Amino acid sequence: MQDDSKLKSVFRFAWFYSAFQDAIGARKSWDWFVNQHLRPVRGQKIVDIGCGTGDVLNMLPDVEYVGIDISEPYVELARRRFAKRGTFMAGTAASCKDHPALANADIVMCCCVLHHLDDPEVRDVFDLAQRNLKPNGRFVGMEPCMLRHQTGPSRWIMSKDRGQNVRVEREWRALLHEDFPFVNTDVLTGLIRLPYVHIALDASKQPLA
Repeated sequence: MQDDSKLKSVFRFAWFYSAFQDAIGARKSWDWFVNQHLRPVRGQKIVDIGCGTGDVLNMLPDVEYVGIDISEPYVELARRRFAKRGTFMAGTAASCKDHPALANADIVMCCCVLHHLDDPEVRDVFDLAQRNLKPNGRFVGMEPCMLRHQTGPSRWIMSKDRGQNVRVEREWRALLHEDFPFVNTDVLTGLIRLPYVHIALDASKQPLA
C-alpha cells in the first residue's frame, strides 16, 4: 500500500521524485547499493523491478537491462533517456512475470519498492525473480527496515514514508524464504541524510558466494 494523500501526491511527478532523491542524498545510497551489494558485471542481464526513471543505468556497466515500473510517466521518461541502453515496460510483477524479455536473468533487483507493497504483492515480485533467474542468479534488493529498538526521530520519520509496509528484518527474511532457500540480510544506517534504517536483501536458489 502507498500513501499518496495530501503533499505526498507530488511524488507522482517524475521530475519531483528525482529532485527529492537528490536532496536527501540518495545518490550515496545508490553508489553503495551498486558497488557493494549489486556488484554488476559487464554483459550480465539485469531485470529491475520498480525501475522508476531508470537512473540506475548511469551507474551500471554495459549490461542487458530490462526495467519494469507501474508508473507510465516514469517509464516514458526512462525510455526517452535510455532507449539505447535498456528495455522498459509498464506493469506490475504479476502482469509481467511471464514476459519472455525477463528470462535467464543474472540479477533481478528491486530497490526501495517492496515497502510500498502488501505481502501478496511482495510474493509476486519474488515469484517473478524465482521464475526468471538463472540457476546461479541472485535476487538483490534494498528497503527501509524498522528496528525493534529505534530512536524516536528515526521511527517518526520512517512512519511518514509513502510506503506503508516497512517491515522488520525477520519479516523481510520470512518473505524471501518462501521462494529462495538461501537468504542474506544486512541492516544499514547512514545511507541518506535522513535518520533512516535500510536492509540489504540477497537471495538465490543456490548457495550465495
